[in-house]
Amino acid sequence: MLPVGSGVPQGSVLGPLLFLVFINDIVDNCRVKIRLYADDCALYSLIHTVEDQVKLNTEIEKLMKWCNSWQMCVNYQKSVAMSITNKKCPLVYNYTADGNILNRVTEYKYLGLHICSNFHWDRHIDYISNNAMMKLHFLRRSLRYSSYDTKILAYKSLIQPILDYGNIIWDPYTNVNIHKLDRIQNKAVRFIFKKYGPTSVSELVAKAGFKRTSERNRISRLLFFFKIVNGRINSNTGEYLKFSSGYSTRQRHKHTVVPFQPNNNTFKYSFFRALPKNGMSLTAKLLKQTVSRHLKNLYLTSVFFFVKHFMLFEVLCSVLTAVLYC
Repeated sequence: MLPVGSGVPQGSVLGPLLFLVFINDIVDNCRVKIRLYADDCALYSLIHTVEDQVKLNTEIEKLMKWCNSWQMCVNYQKSVAMSITNKKCPLVYNYTADGNILNRVTEYKYLGLHICSNFHWDRHIDYISNNAMMKLHFLRRSLRYSSYDTKILAYKSLIQPILDYGNIIWDPYTNVNIHKLDRIQNKAVRFIFKKYGPTSVSELVAKAGFKRTSERNRISRLLFFFKIVNGRINSNTGEYLKFSSGYSTRQRHKHTVVPFQPNNNTFKYSFFRALPKNGMSLTAKLLKQTVSRHLKNLYLTSVFFFVKHFMLFEVLCSVLTAVLYC
């Protein structure tokens, strides 16, 4: 046993657990939505009036008092405020934390995703495209004389996770962004098979056992939808997903998602809007399965790394709800 004067020693096995226990009551009596992940904390709320802004700022100051009481240091350089809206003249408010005015930004990287104030994903897609291309150049230098299987394994381990992380949220709908992601895979298969000539890239993709970006994103949405229907995700999705209440027919079943009427592209091409047409490809019998592996076996012919962060999904769901009617 080592005596510890204060705090939690870094690098210890119980360090992360003790830290989570220590900050567990930070959410008590909070009147706005708050999300915690490790040492990151996000407060957010729907803003319609100045009173809503004052309420949010009051909760921020209350959070600062909690930090001061428990001797938790806040990095004000990394603490920012951002308004996500489509309004041309949004309400502007100088949010403060312990008397320090928070820097207002139009873009912020949260849990690996670049979120912009207009809720567009062009910046994030540019980022992951550049990151994946850098990794591909690294593989070209390192695995020039390796076998096909080694190259494919390296691609699936190092590059494909970058392209798949959070794809149910930022799934692109413009041809420009779709081309940016497909271009990486096209270059990868030519490198894998050393076919840089007029050989059809579609044949190379099929030979490698890869799927197009749009197809992988569709599968990710269906997997997530499968877990929502079977209660494997603890979230109140009732305000985002409406299911059919009529009789089951050839065209629908009780898990058929009723489409919303979009009033902007942010909503039109969101996860919820894409489900009505994608969800019909899942039969009612399949949705009753209790193990998602059954679903994967039906749709996947190659192994891919599917990463989803539910807390991020829930935060963006709430943000999307605010944007819909702006």
